[in-house]
Amino acid sequence: MKIGVLTITRGDRPEFVDHCIGQIKQQSVGPTYHEIMDDKPLTEGVDITYRYRIGTQRLFDKGCDVVLFCEDDDFYSRKYIELMMRSWLANGRPHVFGLNKTIYYNIRNSKFANLTHPGRASMMSTMVSKHAVINWGDDNYAYTDMILWQQSK
Repeated sequence: MKIGVLTITRGDRPEFVDHCIGQIKQQSVGPTYHEIMDDKPLTEGVDITYRYRIGTQRLFDKGCDVVLFCEDDDFYSRKYIELMMRSWLANGRPHVFGLNKTIYYNIRNSKFANLTHPGRASMMSTMVSKHAVINWGDDNYAYTDMILWQQSK
């Protein structure tokens, strides 16, 4: 099983990317490939969906069976990939899989919120299999996770 991890960035927060790379390197089950999608922005506007679309395709082109999305400004347990893969297998290998609970932390206010997302997950805790047929929508749409999960229903 080839596991890909995709982290998107516009190249403007290198310390966040470095921290993310460190978290991925410390995983109990490491990925086969960790793709940092840091291509030069094509426009000044939002290009999140573009980055997810291109980065995911790069990992599938390398032969990955699944792609997990790990964002550069989030925390990941050292067992994150292991637990995601185990849960994905236990749930029958769905084409789109994720955790429907998210802890959001605001570092400016030192506050957090536990949120449950019925029927979906945040992008930071979503994965797709190579069998997923995804209509990514507009490259400049900022809520890629919503597009993925609307299609998975």
